Amino acid sequence: NRHQQARQAKLDAEKVFDENVRRSEFAREKRDQAQRRLDSLPAGADGSVQDLESDLQKRAMQWQAAQGQIDKTNQLLDAFSADPNEQRAQARQNLAGLREILQQNRDQQVQCRTKLDTLAERAPYSALSEIDEQIHDLDEAIAVERLRNDAIRLLHETLRACRREAVEAVFEPVQNRTTDLLRRIAGTRLGAIRFSESLLPDHVVPEGVDEPRGLSQTSGGEQEQVHLAVRLALAEVLLGDARQPMVLDDVLTATDPERLSRILGLLDEAADKYQMLIFTCHPERYRSLPDAQFFDLETLRNERGPHVD
Repeated sequence: NRHQQARQAKLDAEKVFDENVRRSEFAREKRDQAQRRLDSLPAGADGSVQDLESDLQKRAMQWQAAQGQIDKTNQLLDAFSADPNEQRAQARQNLAGLREILQQNRDQQVQCRTKLDTLAERAPYSALSEIDEQIHDLDEAIAVERLRNDAIRLLHETLRACRREAVEAVFEPVQNRTTDLLRRIAGTRLGAIRFSESLLPDHVVPEGVDEPRGLSQTSGGEQEQVHLAVRLALAEVLLGDARQPMVLDDVLTATDPERLSRILGLLDEAADKYQMLIFTCHPERYRSLPDAQFFDLETLRNERGPHVD
């Protein structure tokens, strides 16, 4: 703005200066004309001379005014600290530098926009490709998991079927053999024994009773007798004639002497088929068993040292 104002002021000052110069020259020319006319006048033409002198003075005053305007214009021009032409040249140079920087920025903008367009065109395809790969991997993982689940379900169903088949194969024989053994021990008082689906004694059905009785309604001695009969029946049904060890740990602590005698008879019969190992704190209850061997673990521990369990 200052440059434009200075430039405009210079132009205005130059116009005023030129105008004053023209006026000064015009006044000087008029004065010379008036002087020539004055010199050419004949003697006695005083009135005309006075008019000419008055006009000449007027022209001289105009010339002085023009000269004063010229001096004022020069003072205005001198008020500027630098030459407007130099400022204009510097401004043009700065403008050229700014235009060059602007062009560089435009070129960079075009390059960035080109890269952005390229990325924008490639991005959907790349993202779609990655998503397709992820979907493919997930489909494979799902297929593997489904196959694994199907295998586990098939194995579970097979195990259940085998277990059910095995239980069904021994359910009735074990239940019937347990009932027979229990009748030899307790007579017909407890009646038939019935198992749950897990092949565990669940309740008894006494003779002459409509409703079955749970094992919790029987005495402690009867409960241990039922469990012993179940173990003997399982051994007979599952093992058959195979001679295997059978371990009993104080299974007759609450049984009365009469039933104990019957149970010892059953154990003596079982000893012909199985190797019977009975751990008890009451060895006197088993003294009537023929061919039974007794071992005092405390004595054995003392004889063989503290490391014998």
